Amino acid sequence: MTTTSEEVPVTATVASWAADLNHSSVTFRIRNFFGTVSGHFNLKQATVTYDESTPDATVGAIIDAASIDTGSEMRDGHVRGEGFLDTDTYPEITFRSTALRLDPGRETGELLGELTAHGVTRAVTLRLQQLGRGYYPLAEAEALVVAGETELDRNEFGVTQNMPWGEKTLLGNEISIRIELLLLPATEE
Repeated sequence: MTTTSEEVPVTATVASWAADLNHSSVTFRIRNFFGTVSGHFNLKQATVTYDESTPDATVGAIIDAASIDTGSEMRDGHVRGEGFLDTDTYPEITFRSTALRLDPGRETGELLGELTAHGVTRAVTLRLQQLGRGYYPLAEAEALVVAGETELDRNEFGVTQNMPWGEKTLLGNEISIRIELLLLPATEE
């Protein structure tokens, strides 16, 4: 007895997502001589196109650089100025993915990409974690929640201003970044 098996074409499952800006965040921390300064930026846009069959993703994000909020208007104004972010000249911080590496369970991995800040583009790697996926009643749609973390050397982006403080400096060079996205199905516009 012989049997024949029919090849069934595999259809890629590609989904497009957009960040719910009211439930997504971009936060940071940097050491200073007195401890740690933390704050956040407003996310202007984030989109993800994810192919579950590959898995592969295209991710883009735009952050409003002038929206920096550390809880101190005086400090925020200083950081917006020419010596730091120079937000009049460079109003946005952008990210564009170049590769996705997921661990076997597909709930953690790395997103590689290019971050542009202060007019300088550098390769970065975000450590990813899927925080949840399921029906989100407020949007009446499926939702995906992901977080990414990385550390950046601000000097590599041309943000070099500092102040001597004895034998040390007032600010550290490493900035810890965390982005959390509540993603909803993208709508056609």
